[in-house]
Amino acid sequence: MNKNNDDNNYDDEGQSKFNFEPWSKAARGRDEGMDRVEKNSGQKFQDAAYEFLPAYLKRIGQPLSSEDLTDACKNAGIKPHNDKAFGPVILRLMRNKKIVRVGYGRRRKAHLSYGCAIYRAL
Repeated sequence: MNKNNDDNNYDDEGQSKFNFEPWSKAARGRDEGMDRVEKNSGQKFQDAAYEFLPAYLKRIGQPLSSEDLTDACKNAGIKPHNDKAFGPVILRLMRNKKIVRVGYGRRRKAHLSYGCAIYRAL
């Protein structure tokens, strides 16, 4: 720990003074929501999307946005009860090193929101 830290963000024992509790609470809420949408979408959807998405990315041969991926999956007949159900699938694909996020792009389907992720197959 750098004791010469002028911004005074650490206590005498070197522990951060930043309160992470609000972020932890938000992360728990996110995780609970992801669990609910995953359960509600059903195992059949989860498995089908998990198989389709990396294969589609490989076949296309170029990175695509999350919006393009969800559209391709739905056009292939793999449709969840809610588009948010693609989130847990994409996270699992990233954790299992089937796809990787390579950047962010403009959203087509949302107004005044953060850009959508761009993925490529591994």
